[in-house]
Amino acid sequence: MPHPDHIAEADAPPYGPSATAAEPQLAVPVRRRFTRAEYAQMADLGLFDGQRVELFEGDILAMTPAGPGHSSANSRLLQVFFRLLLENQHLRVQEPLAPRDSESAPEPDLAVVAGAPGDYRDRHPEAALLVVEVSKATLAFDRVEKAQLYARMGIPEYLILNLIDNQLEYHAQPLPDSATPGGWRYGTYRVLRVGETVRLEGLGGVEIPIGELIDT
Repeated sequence: MPHPDHIAEADAPPYGPSATAAEPQLAVPVRRRFTRAEYAQMADLGLFDGQRVELFEGDILAMTPAGPGHSSANSRLLQVFFRLLLENQHLRVQEPLAPRDSESAPEPDLAVVAGAPGDYRDRHPEAALLVVEVSKATLAFDRVEKAQLYARMGIPEYLILNLIDNQLEYHAQPLPDSATPGGWRYGTYRVLRVGETVRLEGLGGVEIPIGELIDT
């Protein structure tokens, strides 16, 4: 048997530069994004029955089921905001918005929308005057991705009711920013706690004690 050093080049496996076999063509997985129309059609067919899902930038996200704390906070917000509505405004609770330039259908926990409910029999609103997210498990997502989307939609005020730290996080003044992945951000950000108040321009400049929004 010849010594390994004497193996003929033709006997060498075709792994190195001398290989003549064609390199295999590797398939790269392509991410499949959905349009808002496709998402609506799937919902109409009942594909999401019994699930909490949301379309975000073409991706269908499985959302965390609402726990008792989330539901209680949302009910409290509904009571407070309902009595503060101005003429020609109404509330939408966990209902889709349809931003013009995004394949998204965010469903904020609460949205103050211009007009009457009947104005949207055939379409979802493209934006809102103010939106609120009650946040715990999705806090990081709501602070970054959701904030950038809402800013791009031109929503003047965005509130996060942070159930982890028992505080309200107030965002206002949407502006373009090429340094962010979403291309937009809010220019004003404030953290407010019990004992302080928040002024909401979308509701005529009313000031709401934070203690009315947070169950301590």
